[in-house]
Amino acid sequence: LARYKPGSEVVTMDKPVLKTYPNPVNATSKVVVQLARPGRYTLNVYNVNGALVKTIGRGEGQAGKLLTHDISAATLSRGTYIIKLVTDTEVVIEKIVIQ
Repeated sequence: LARYKPGSEVVTMDKPVLKTYPNPVNATSKVVVQLARPGRYTLNVYNVNGALVKTIGRGEGQAGKLLTHDISAATLSRGTYIIKLVTDTEVVIEKIVIQ
């Protein structure tokens, strides 16, 4: 996903990155976002039926900068959830399991 431009300190990415760890989640999990382009983003959690459960992040992000958000298992029931990152130009999803 990331590419180094020779002769510069800039790393470019084709797509935004969305990672969750640890997964499955027992207590707390970190959600790491790295945008491919600067702009607005929203980070939502949905249940398997597609209903919005909560918004865990939103705002403006810089390209390549790591943005970290926490998810607490205490606020969610056991089961599978979808984390959806929406930017101005991309949508990325990741599945998480709450134990």
